[in-house]
Amino acid sequence: MKITEFSPQEFEKLESAWKTLEKGLEMTCFQTFDWYKIINRHFMAEKKKAPFRSGTYVLLTDDNDAPLMIAPIQIVKKGFYFKGIGMMKGFYFIGRQGFSDYLNFIYDDFKDEYLREILKFVSKKYGMTYCRFENVSEKTSSYKSLNNNYGADRIDSLCMTLDLLDSFDDYKKKWSKNMRGGMNQAKNRAVKDGLSFDYIILDKIDKAMAQKLERIRQQRLVKKQAEVNNSLSFQAKIYSKCREMLVNTTSVPINVMEEIKNCWCLISKCGDEIAAFFYCVYKPENKTIYFLLAGVDLKYERYKPGLTQLVHFFETEIGNGKPQVEFFDLTRGNERYKYDLKADEHITSQFVFYM
Repeated sequence: MKITEFSPQEFEKLESAWKTLEKGLEMTCFQTFDWYKIINRHFMAEKKKAPFRSGTYVLLTDDNDAPLMIAPIQIVKKGFYFKGIGMMKGFYFIGRQGFSDYLNFIYDDFKDEYLREILKFVSKKYGMTYCRFENVSEKTSSYKSLNNNYGADRIDSLCMTLDLLDSFDDYKKKWSKNMRGGMNQAKNRAVKDGLSFDYIILDKIDKAMAQKLERIRQQRLVKKQAEVNNSLSFQAKIYSKCREMLVNTTSVPINVMEEIKNCWCLISKCGDEIAAFFYCVYKPENKTIYFLLAGVDLKYERYKPGLTQLVHFFETEIGNGKPQVEFFDLTRGNERYKYDLKADEHITSQFVFYM
């Protein structure tokens, strides 16, 4: 086996090897070359936006130069860490504290020896042993390796996924009483108020549409943040503000809707107005749609336009025999609507260990 390093400025040289490995069934949309092209530019290559970061892409190949694994490694040579804030000196995934709901090494066929070789290489070269790898899905082979072989401390969080059944009637039978009542209530409200909703699906959006959807999303975020702040003590508010400022120095917000060339965007409409949306990315190799962002115009919130139109899409897709989509990955978080949709919980973990 051979190891080659590439700096963030050399990222494009990895395209061929990366696109070979990203087709692996354990790779999500967050492990594709096109996704990391965005992450690399914002988090690594443009140093004025990332003054405290350095990074390397470690490519492991066999003796015939066939790619085996790529490790997108963020290197922190001078750490700062106090009461859960900051980053210790060591190794992290490139893409942390961003929109990457799942982080991982890039591979098709995982082998423990590949990971050991890469970790041994970076530890020896950079003289550090601390590793903190986040958002690793329990569904992956890398998760099992990190969990079993390195004596790592593990911190778990929830993601949720939905597997479409072969029958829409069978899917509806899984609904809770609360879901049935909520759907009927939303429908009756719309009828009473003389409103009707339908949906369109876009595979590309322009900058103007991206900004329009972001404004809708921000409505809910502002409302939620105000509710949280109102519940905090004065000291907690100061701590929260300081934490936010520190996080902002080590992470760069990205409007991914302006960045992604090809998307899967379900837009719920009331006449000519956008009532709600789900902004997603589709990965054909595993017939999965990954949810990135969602939003609802607050004036239409009581009609549940996003939820009702998404269910209509499920019904259409199942009726067509699920030709393109079998799985909806609702990604991080356990919001109520995900349980209403009868999604299943699964774990993603942060692994902390010394080599």
